[in-house]
Amino acid sequence: MIRNNQFIRRLTPALSLGFLLTTFTAGGQAATLEEIVVTAQKRQESLQDVNLAVTAITGGRLEGGQIDTIEDLQAIAPAVSAGNDFAFARLYIRGVGLNSSFAGVDPSVAMHTDGAVTALSYMQLSSFFDLERIEVLRGPQGTLYGKNATGGAINLITRKPTEEFEGYGRATLGSDELIRLEGAVSGPLAERVLGRVAFKSTDRDGYGINEFTGNDIDSADKKSIRGQLRFNFSETADFLLSAEWHNEDDAALGLKLIQPLVEIDPNHRPASGIGGYAEGRRNIASEADNENDRESWSVTGTFNWQLNDQFRVQSITNYRDSEVLLLQDLDTSRNISGGIQTNFTTSKQFSEELQLHYESERLRGLLAFYYFDEDFTNNNNIGFQRPADGLTTRVLLTGDIDIETVAVFANATYDITEQFSLNVGGRLAYEKRGGDTSWSLFFIPLTVPFSDEASFTEFTPSIGIEWRPIDDLLAYFTYSEGFKGGAFQGGQRTPILEPELIDNYEVGLKGVYLDGRLQLNLAGFYYEITDMQLDRTRPGPGGSFIAVFENAAEAEGKGVELEASWLVTDQFRLDGNLSWLDAEFVDYMADNPLTAAVELEDLAGNSLRQAPEWSAYIRGEYEFSLTNGGLLTLGAEASYKDDQFYTEFNDALLGQDAYTLVNLNLKYTLPGGKASIDVWGKNVTDEFIHSGAYVSSTGLTANATLLPPATWGVTVGYDF
Repeated sequence: MIRNNQFIRRLTPALSLGFLLTTFTAGGQAATLEEIVVTAQKRQESLQDVNLAVTAITGGRLEGGQIDTIEDLQAIAPAVSAGNDFAFARLYIRGVGLNSSFAGVDPSVAMHTDGAVTALSYMQLSSFFDLERIEVLRGPQGTLYGKNATGGAINLITRKPTEEFEGYGRATLGSDELIRLEGAVSGPLAERVLGRVAFKSTDRDGYGINEFTGNDIDSADKKSIRGQLRFNFSETADFLLSAEWHNEDDAALGLKLIQPLVEIDPNHRPASGIGGYAEGRRNIASEADNENDRESWSVTGTFNWQLNDQFRVQSITNYRDSEVLLLQDLDTSRNISGGIQTNFTTSKQFSEELQLHYESERLRGLLAFYYFDEDFTNNNNIGFQRPADGLTTRVLLTGDIDIETVAVFANATYDITEQFSLNVGGRLAYEKRGGDTSWSLFFIPLTVPFSDEASFTEFTPSIGIEWRPIDDLLAYFTYSEGFKGGAFQGGQRTPILEPELIDNYEVGLKGVYLDGRLQLNLAGFYYEITDMQLDRTRPGPGGSFIAVFENAAEAEGKGVELEASWLVTDQFRLDGNLSWLDAEFVDYMADNPLTAAVELEDLAGNSLRQAPEWSAYIRGEYEFSLTNGGLLTLGAEASYKDDQFYTEFNDALLGQDAYTLVNLNLKYTLPGGKASIDVWGKNVTDEFIHSGAYVSSTGLTANATLLPPATWGVTVGYDF
């Protein structure tokens, strides 16, 4: 693997470019960084006043960087790692994330759209569009948000209806026959009624092919639309009704072969059947083409009422309906005995969050009630063909799961003096889960149906201190606890697990320097996780392995994160971050499925999944004012991630070597500032990167999902 000392060498070109541009423009006129206002603590405040590690990415930065999904976001947000397998979003913050590939296990990183949670991890891979900003909160969340999370939260804040008529349109043509269209129209519809409609459509050929059928894989056919109505009842009360629909119907997210298990350890039994494996690294060779078919729609009602100068009420009511169909070949080959998996999941969720906000000269905070209910069904259909008689049999694993959560939480900050403030919070939550599982062969029951039901009550507090020794400087310390609800894997016969718990300590320093031209944010943290919800693989008969879902491990992590923005001149800006992470198991025993040995390994000291030791990002952007009144913007960025692993065994085969992604763009804004042409390239050095890896006990192979190859495009935009 690439060692850590290559980090500096691989970023040298980007750092050298920044030095040269800084030297060239040092004599320019000083400017001031624009203040970013966030709602990470459920009230509008400057990013620099938030006593949390928060990264805010503006809508303009999302558009300019062609940041389309969570997997794109990980390049610019510190301590975030994102990938996928079995169409699940694998979101990790500071090494804390989702470790299961079965429906029914809560994500460790919660995703919200305008305050309403997207509970099903399948739908966390949906496209970003028409967003005002994204806020990435690192560390456990529970005293500010309805849905608790142990790793952090990603908040999508959409653009809202406007008082004036406005809108925009974007059209992109790119490599692999990419066609992307997006736009929005906003403005008044009637007296006291505002509206907004936004859409996005992406069509693209595949990054690879099925060498057996000749059809594309890793293609894209995505469509999204959102409509909003805002009713301004008075100067103190309004209601926002938002409806959103997202659809995908393509061949994305399928597994690619890394290596057959028999080639890793000859004691493994070889996969039977006829055929072979793909020759291209981005290809498959299968009797079945990949299918990724997912649809989700949601309706959210947000009511705001300013009762008086001190009190404000907000209600967020949401309903979301989702369906996901994934078809893939688990042995990633033409071996006809391999399992063709058809995984179909439906989810219906409802949530209500009622908040009472208070703000006075020295005290500010909120008291909230939260209710969440989700019912979903997971049908995991695995087919086998027997060459002797040509018959096809099917194993059907069906799971029905009900989740109900009721919580009360509060968070308040009191200014003891002008320099010192005390922050306290707490969350009392009750959760009830029930699950039913049945296994059948050709619709004939294989076992007695299995069911389980459990309830949990948890209290998680937080406490912190803030110190402002001078203007534009905030120092803080925070202790917080969090939990991830008890889990039941859809289609499995494992009893409901106990909640996963985390204790987190964080210190931070946020400052603005050089007369508002330099912003530096530093955070250090330490956490301990108990009752981690993990698949514990154990020896099975005949050299096989069995995966048992348990509260299997304990872990700890520590790290430091630095974020910086420097407006060198009116024309030149640098943004970057650097993070160091040491996240490892303290107690964990499991059997490595890569080998045929039937023995448990002590994994204490091994790195957690998707927890690179070093991560870094740097972007330089320079603007040239043209004589015709137009503007030319040159952008160059590099993001680095150290070695990381996708299983707890830390095998290099099921991980990813350190890599650096380089993106470039050149944007011309026509005189008047309304029309633009942006020429861009992503992953311009064409790095081959695993975004996830998995051992298939069905196909007897090690497989991976991939990040995109080198891509390029031209985006034409117009604002009105």
